[in-house]
Amino acid sequence: MREAQRRSSRARRPNASPEEPNPAASDARPAIAERGNGPVDGYRATRTTSGTKTDALLKDIPQEIVVVPRQVLEDRNATTVAGALDVVGGVTRGNNFGGLNNYEFNIRGFPTRNAAKNGISAVRRYEPDDAANVERVEVMMGPSGALYGRSDPSGFYNVITKQPLDRNVVTATGTVGSYGVRRATIDANQVLSQDKAWLGRVNVAVDQRDSFRDFNHSERVFVAPVISYTPSADWRVTFEAEYLKDDRPFDRGLVAINKNVGSLPISRFLGEPNDGPIRNQYALATARVEHDINKDWLVRFATQYKEGSLYGWTAEPVSVNAAGTLTRRNTFRDYNWASSNSQFETVGHFGIGGLKNTLLAGVEYEHYTAREDYRRSDNTTSPYSINAFNPVYGQVKAPVSIYSLFTDRVDTYGLYGSLQTEWTPQIKTLVGLRYDNYNQDARQLITGQRITQNPDPVIPKAGVTYEIIPNFTLFADVAKSFRPNLDSDTGFTGTSTGQAFAPETGIGYEAGAKWELLNNTLSVTAAAFKIVKENVLTADPANPGFNTTAGQVTSTGFDVNVVGNLTRELRVIGGYAYTDARVTKDITIPAGARFPNVPLNSGSMMAVYEWRSGPFSGLGLGGGVSVVGSRAGDTTGGTFTVPGYTKFDALAYYSINSTTKISLNIYNITNRVYYEQVRSATNIYPGQPRSVWLTLKSTF
Repeated sequence: MREAQRRSSRARRPNASPEEPNPAASDARPAIAERGNGPVDGYRATRTTSGTKTDALLKDIPQEIVVVPRQVLEDRNATTVAGALDVVGGVTRGNNFGGLNNYEFNIRGFPTRNAAKNGISAVRRYEPDDAANVERVEVMMGPSGALYGRSDPSGFYNVITKQPLDRNVVTATGTVGSYGVRRATIDANQVLSQDKAWLGRVNVAVDQRDSFRDFNHSERVFVAPVISYTPSADWRVTFEAEYLKDDRPFDRGLVAINKNVGSLPISRFLGEPNDGPIRNQYALATARVEHDINKDWLVRFATQYKEGSLYGWTAEPVSVNAAGTLTRRNTFRDYNWASSNSQFETVGHFGIGGLKNTLLAGVEYEHYTAREDYRRSDNTTSPYSINAFNPVYGQVKAPVSIYSLFTDRVDTYGLYGSLQTEWTPQIKTLVGLRYDNYNQDARQLITGQRITQNPDPVIPKAGVTYEIIPNFTLFADVAKSFRPNLDSDTGFTGTSTGQAFAPETGIGYEAGAKWELLNNTLSVTAAAFKIVKENVLTADPANPGFNTTAGQVTSTGFDVNVVGNLTRELRVIGGYAYTDARVTKDITIPAGARFPNVPLNSGSMMAVYEWRSGPFSGLGLGGGVSVVGSRAGDTTGGTFTVPGYTKFDALAYYSINSTTKISLNIYNITNRVYYEQVRSATNIYPGQPRSVWLTLKSTF
């Protein structure tokens, strides 16, 4: 079904929103009329907007894309986007920036901090997130720079938020659980005009919890209102905002003493309790306008403004000796940033010589500013040490001095487009191209050093799909990526002569197949890949204290993702990945060294069975298993290894009536000790022990 035809069908009832699943089990539950950016019935989505910025069938896109819908987040009782990414084969947890957020994920072997929200690049610096207003998360495996610009070659994800419904309904949810978890959310929809032209929705979350980690208490407030206005069938206007404030201690986790990651209890806190929390917050405002010119062409405009800050003190680990003496730095951060991003796009369907085409053309402008005030103590003169085996807190703070006072300004102008062509009903191609003009002015105010750069990359993408038999499609694609080597990820980093490093570039190759099995109730995607990153920053042996772009890292492997509503009662989602990520060229790291925190083997599977009739009607039972192999513990060729693990979760829920549902989630049933992420011998973050959450959800 073409995008224009779907819009025409929606126009018969302005602002009509698909029905959401009834919380009670019922054979009369209405099916969801799926669209690429809306709700999904159960787990299995068939459409996406992220891979092409047009509403398209997943099977027609020459790229592996995994859609994780709202139902998965609710079944897992996930409170952040990490709960969605955890079920995708090929994605594992990365650096969480001292436990403050989901700062980084490893996709196909490489860490990435790049993401979009409703199609606009959204993640800069260290922003936390909340899942209260998330409708679906779409994970694009491999390079996506031809559409989204600056990004990593391994993958990209787009968070799609909930939109207003055309009825008055309020859903309130309360959760209590192990380690002091207390969370309350409200999802309220309101019809704001009699003709339903104006609709409103607001999602609110208040979250307070302690932790299995000593001295860890966090508090979060999240508010996300959205208003839609449809003056006619051809116009759609949306105003959306978010505010999130998150307070929690900065916690780098454990240390490996004598290369032993299990030398300390997982509860051991190695910072200073009296440092208090780090305050991490942001505010976002978005406006979107879409107009149907006719049944085949539309234009849309979106603009977004976002600002954030991070403030607080922490004691950070530097090194640990065999006796367990941990040297630390007393550090202070005061970071502020702001960005504005505007896009103008047109989408059209047309035919040439009997070929069906879908064209996307867009122009984008982003303005970004940041100021980083980073202060720390000198650990050589003031080691600020603590005994990791027997910590005594409350010592006199080590004096700090300004280490970095860094300002950054970036203006990016982008032109991009893609063309989807149906050569035959079985063969389809997708080509895309993006041109960016990237203007950066970065200054280190302490030294007066200034670095400017103006790269103008061209980022191509091409792919093909071939449905060789009904419901079995082969695909292949190749794409490039681009990311500056002076940005919020690297800090103020330049050559020894004060120039900007050459940008990091990448190329990814992918080939695979997509199956629709069991009468189109189970979707399976499998792909083999090779990704090469060039100009990776590494230490410069000729200039101690400086970096150089001599690094090259290659990741090869394959992954499989499955998702399905096998019956009206049984739904499943999961994946497996074999990922071999290694250094292939570097000045200081030996070639062949495994990339840190990347397991060769990883996977997960989750299934839920819900009775819809009979004496057990309204009861749901489910569970999941996650398997992560061993990983290299650092970037020096793997001088120590973090062991793998297998973890089991379980869930149960019962719909008391059509409006009330009670749920029980048990995480890490066997109480397995495991380590979620590792960056070095002084940054090993343990996973959560056995925990039980009880949730009551009521709709009225």
